[in-house]
Amino acid sequence: MSDASVIDPHGGFYFDLEIKDMILAHFSEASGLKTSTTVVEIEEGGVNHMVHKLPGQSRYENIVLKFGVTGSIELLEWRDLVMKDSFGDSTFKRNGAIILKDNEGAEVMRWEFVDAWPVSYEGPSLNSGSSDIAIETLELARRYGQEKRRLQDEVLNIQPRLVDPSVGYVRPQRTPELQDNPFK
Repeated sequence: MSDASVIDPHGGFYFDLEIKDMILAHFSEASGLKTSTTVVEIEEGGVNHMVHKLPGQSRYENIVLKFGVTGSIELLEWRDLVMKDSFGDSTFKRNGAIILKDNEGAEVMRWEFVDAWPVSYEGPSLNSGSSDIAIETLELARRYGQEKRRLQDEVLNIQPRLVDPSVGYVRPQRTPELQDNPFK
């Protein structure tokens, strides 16, 4: 018996960087799509059998992008704004997204970020005895972000997972996005 609601996983090998609604680059690697929340432990006097654990400060990790050297200089010019202390420039912080695509090039998922700026740039390692592609690395700090998935041409926000006792496993609860997108 097959379940029509089961979605096959997508490969993690076809993705783009979008800044200001423009695709700027295709990357060989993207990492840092991580959020974390510190745990604040409170020891209550007289209650020795447990420690209360509460959510503390949440943070978004820096995004690290690795890409082959091309003639494009948009990302390097963005990094130069930071190097020249151009913090008052209106283009210093930018909103954008990393977009995962399926084999046909259709958008599957996006990780949007707000107020990102280039923290570091690393040029390629060059070796005359190697035939490897020259790879550059760019690291972006971001204020915050949001994960969105596309399912049947509709953008969906991923909500906390709920246990579905009828099928015996955890099933994601999906709700359509009903408000304006604050990332554009």
